[in-house]
Amino acid sequence: MARAHRTAADVLARDGLFGDSTAIEVRNLARYRLGLSLLGARDARHADVLHMLSVEPDDRLVPALTDPVLRNAFEDDVACLESGVFARSALGGHLVQGAWPLPADGSGPCENLMPTRDRPWPRTGAGWVWTGIREQASRQAIAERLRELCRNSFEPGSPSEPFDATPEMVEALGLA
Repeated sequence: MARAHRTAADVLARDGLFGDSTAIEVRNLARYRLGLSLLGARDARHADVLHMLSVEPDDRLVPALTDPVLRNAFEDDVACLESGVFARSALGGHLVQGAWPLPADGSGPCENLMPTRDRPWPRTGAGWVWTGIREQASRQAIAERLRELCRNSFEPGSPSEPFDATPEMVEALGLA
């Protein structure tokens, strides 16, 4: 009897602890909430807004912490905490500079800047297509940081400017 070749990815995907996307999301949300609490405990200046974010319901916390600017700031803050060089929360700074309160429509702050809203996977997460930036004075710091993250994510000289996705492009993304 031939044994099927199993890769590490196959084993992990079939494992109840590692392959269960619901369990993974629960652990991620717990990590976010714990991280927000730790950040607030170490940064009195931003403690209130970090606490307010930490008690948001899951459906509001996910778009906030999958937002590229807020997630990047959160991960940087946690890395600084872990390495003992934490001084002030970058996430808290973004929140008080215009990311808070969270958009009422259930989007994250960066998605809320898009002139059109395209979510290719609406039933599987908070992913969205960057279609440009609608300027909002109250969210200028978020818009600038999003542009900076984009510029630094590509090789110098490569085209990296956002463009308006056609409905066909969004459909193709959804099928991918």
